[in-house]
Amino acid sequence: RSLFWFSDPFGQLLPSESSSIVAHFCPNSEKVFSAPMYCVARPVSDPDNAVEGPLRALMNDAVGTQDASPAYVLQFVGHGKAPALSLDPDDLDLGAVKAWEETRHSVMLLNSSNLTVHFS
Repeated sequence: RSLFWFSDPFGQLLPSESSSIVAHFCPNSEKVFSAPMYCVARPVSDPDNAVEGPLRALMNDAVGTQDASPAYVLQFVGHGKAPALSLDPDDLDLGAVKAWEETRHSVMLLNSSNLTVHFS
């Protein structure tokens, strides 16, 4: 998996429309990461908008640009930070337990950073 990615990398925008997309960042160490993200805009062909016949000669088709799609480069920068987690107690001995029996002990997990930590 990449350090930066879009969960839904494809979409469609109508004229004068804007949309929010979610960019993900998953660092694998505590440092600064940077990566270019390339976006290509391609028009959706619409047969209802086709100009044919004598009016076609009046269209401004620039030579060599019919197949060209504008490309945009976004520079993503992210700072990987180490989580500040602690367990209390820091070691746990569950002792001898008979087969088919269960024992439980509580453990306190503390996230003392200002970042969200997901666990399972």
